Amino acid sequence: MLLRVLDDNDNFPEFERPSYHFFISESLSWRDRPSFGQVCAIDRDEGSNAEVRYSLIGGNTDGNFEIGRETGELRLAKPVDREAR
Repeated sequence: MLLRVLDDNDNFPEFERPSYHFFISESLSWRDRPSFGQVCAIDRDEGSNAEVRYSLIGGNTDGNFEIGRETGELRLAKPVDREAR
C-alpha cells in the first residue's frame, strides 16, 4: 500500500525580525515608485502552504506606501510630507 500524507497549513508565517524601522526622506522622488525597505516572513509549511503574501492592513490611510505582494518590498506611492502627517 502506498500512502501519501499531504501537508496541513499548521504553521503561521513568522517575520525574521520582531520589528522593522525605515526612514524616508521627503526629497525622495516618488514618481518612480522607489523602494525604501523590505520585510521578510517565513512559513515553515511545505508546498503552496509555505507561500507568504504581504499586504498593508493599517496606517496607510493616505495611500503613500505600497508593498510587493510576493516580495515584501516597500515602495513610495505618493509624496510624503512630515508637516502634513
